[in-house]
Parts: sequence; C-alpha cells; structure tokens
Amino acid sequence: MNNLLCPRCGLSHIKRNGHTHYGEQNYLCKKCNRQFVENSQRVSEEEKALIQRLLLERLSLRGICRGAEVSLTWLLGFIAEVSAALPDDLNVQAWEARGVVQLLRLEAAGR
Repeated sequence: MNNLLCPRCGLSHIKRNGHTHYGEQNYLCKKCNRQFVENSQRVSEEEKALIQRLLLERLSLRGICRGAEVSLTWLLGFIAEVSAALPDDLNVQAWEARGVVQLLRLEAAGR
C-alpha cells in the first residue's frame, strides 16, 4: 500500500476500506479507526502563512477560499485554531490620562 501512514496517529497499520463517492480508494487505520484517502488535501505551512496574511487584509472568507483553494469549513476551523492560540489580552496596556484634558471647538472665521 505504498507505505501509507495514518494522518492522525502516524502508524502504517491500515487497510483498504471501500471507495469514496468520487471513486477514490478509502483507507482505515486499524489503530485509531481514522478513515482517509491517500491523496487528501493538505495545506502546507507556506499556504497557511499566506492565508493568515489574506485574513489580515480583511478579504472576504469566500474570496480567500477561492484564492487559496481551501474549503470554507477548513478555513473556519483554521481561524478558530489561530484565534485560540492568541493570548486573552493581546498584550494591550490601558492608557491613563495624565493632567487635565481640554476639549476645544473650532469655529468658522467671520461669525
């Protein structure tokens, strides 16, 4: 079976498990019962970095999906994963006003 490894546990104890509705060979890991296809889509670290940059550019989620060729389900899971890794306070420090704050109003000349 071409030395296939389970994407979840990394072991090679797998067996054939029918076909997907697209006709591709489906496999089953005997250890963790994960089903997978041999050439399933994997998003590389470079592609993930690109997707993070696109998210910072505030593009639409569906636009990012089309451009990066990932599913909306994967993208939403990736966003949840990235946001869960962020600290709760994002290292923001409160600003304290020192002294007196004056609010001035501009008036039009000639009145």
